[in-house]
Amino acid sequence: MSLLWIFYHKNYQKIKLDDQNSRTLTIGPDLKHSVTIKHFSFEKGPVVLEKQKDSDAFNVQLGGETVSSLKLGGKASVQSGAEQLTLFLAEESDSVPAYYLG
Repeated sequence: MSLLWIFYHKNYQKIKLDDQNSRTLTIGPDLKHSVTIKHFSFEKGPVVLEKQKDSDAFNVQLGGETVSSLKLGGKASVQSGAEQLTLFLAEESDSVPAYYLG
């Protein structure tokens, strides 16, 4: 499983991506999108992340064209007017419980 971090303005969102079910993800201003960001100008439409076949990477699309590729441990930026949306894909670390006896 991986985590998608979305940074915009002074805000961020963290989304858990299930490896089998996360083939296509949309980021836009409406509730119908996978991730909703109301206070960002999506001038060319929503940002679409489409998982590449046989890979952990995603194609980042804006306005129907691929603008970059997002790989595990990497980042991609999408410019919309004067605003910037930064995407970071990280591997989710397994949390190990710690027990203290005393």
